[in-house]
Amino acid sequence: MPARLSPEIIRLIDGRNFAHLATVMPDGSPHSAPVWIGREGDRLFIATDDHSVKGRNTHREPRVAISLIDLDDPTRKRRFEVALSSAAATPTSNTSTPCQRSM
Repeated sequence: MPARLSPEIIRLIDGRNFAHLATVMPDGSPHSAPVWIGREGDRLFIATDDHSVKGRNTHREPRVAISLIDLDDPTRKRRFEVALSSAAATPTSNTSTPCQRSM
């Protein structure tokens, strides 16, 4: 059972804020990309494509980090790690990758 998202993270996700998704490249180097994220309850959705660099990276290594920047106060930010659910390993017709918070 995934941990619940904190009220602060929910506020940032539900607001008009930017997120960055950090994944791992095949050679072990980091890859960070801006993404749009949304949620249903404590389930997150990351807007990406299975064939993008971040999509390929998450299929190979489901552990990622997400940072959120509050546009109203850019000095206020939150970072958390997630492990993508098994649903993310199955190609779908939409462009959102479901993930679950694993902390």
